[in-house]
Amino acid sequence: MNPFSSPRKVAGSLCISPALAVLLRRLRYSNLRVGICCQDDNATPQKETLIKGLAATHSLNCVSFSGKHEDSFNKFSQAWNGTGPVSWYITSKEYELFFSQLKSKGWRIVYVGAETDIRAKDGFSNISKLEELPITICSFNKTATCDKLTLMIGYVMKLSREEDFAKAERHIPMYPTQNGLLFVPLTFELPLAQQLKRLDALLHKATDEIIQIDASSNFSKGTVFSPAFCELKSK
Repeated sequence: MNPFSSPRKVAGSLCISPALAVLLRRLRYSNLRVGICCQDDNATPQKETLIKGLAATHSLNCVSFSGKHEDSFNKFSQAWNGTGPVSWYITSKEYELFFSQLKSKGWRIVYVGAETDIRAKDGFSNISKLEELPITICSFNKTATCDKLTLMIGYVMKLSREEDFAKAERHIPMYPTQNGLLFVPLTFELPLAQQLKRLDALLHKATDEIIQIDASSNFSKGTVFSPAFCELKSK
């Protein structure tokens, strides 16, 4: 994963986007092997410290490489040493030689923030926001299993509740379990209809979306839910 092409500065300090912070927390419990790339040719000491700190915090691999050098792929492969059936490289920058080498080894490359679907063929995918990544990966994993019994379960819950659940269960897998289940968080930052079409079932905690209760009315009439949850109920 290389989503640090345009890190933000807040009060003079380098930081990551809220969307990336949430994604890293989820990937930690996804049952997927996840790494963060630190590009040697584009890393200030502050940026390198940030990336290595994130890797340590979220129990991720930190892989150093240079995207501009011909031998970058060999160094990257040695550092990553992947053994899975498919690997993903998430980025907002393009390195033609490096990507052609990745593709030749079966990697799938995902561009974040791409405006068109020109690269959506031959091992490339486009997503407009990082929030799309979990459902993109889960959809591919379900298809790749070629097992009609594999079910993709979507869920909606507060992030704090999600983390408590993940810690208790030790994972919320984005790769099919032995029982053929994989789980994907839904996001209200993207059109719900498109996400729901990919799901086989949906779990949600309705009480997390309550924003007001009128004690003088019965529960069904006196309870006001968030606009996002009302949209979910209407689908």
